[in-house]
Amino acid sequence: MLPPSRVNDLAVVEVSYAEATVTLRWTALGDDFDQGGPAHYVEIRYGRDFDQLADDFHGSASVNHSQVLRGSLTSPSEPGSVQTIVILVPDRGDNVTFVFALRMCDEADNCGDPSNIVTANLEYIPLPVNDIDTVTLIVIVVCIALLVVVVILVFCRGNRTETARSTQPPSANDNPSFVPTV
Repeated sequence: MLPPSRVNDLAVVEVSYAEATVTLRWTALGDDFDQGGPAHYVEIRYGRDFDQLADDFHGSASVNHSQVLRGSLTSPSEPGSVQTIVILVPDRGDNVTFVFALRMCDEADNCGDPSNIVTANLEYIPLPVNDIDTVTLIVIVVCIALLVVVVILVFCRGNRTETARSTQPPSANDNPSFVPTV
């Protein structure tokens, strides 16, 4: 005879831009206010405008069974337990906001008042762009390492040549005061 109470703890749990889904959670109510068995079904409405959903719950789009990926609109949980539902949203863009509200109804189609309204933003957030990818970084490191090896080899080779020259006995051409005798 009495409708279920108003859900006042509806919350957005997760939003997935990639999968175009919104996960909602609330505490299930009884079919007579918050007493009795579980409510018979859940009616979820959504829109793109908060005021429109608040002013015209019945005129807003209704979530249908084909949009429900996990959970159920027709098998609410026992009163006091947490109910979760994953909804496939109809469209997405770079930055799309949806508003949701629900109400619980009993088997006689007595429905409670619409719940609190929640907002879900499906925003495309691109992955960070690295200025230098891994392959480029490896190539740069290898080039620098090769350059260091070449510099070390040239430096060491130059020192060996100088050392070799200094250990040879001086020749006549190295001493300008040397006068050959005949």
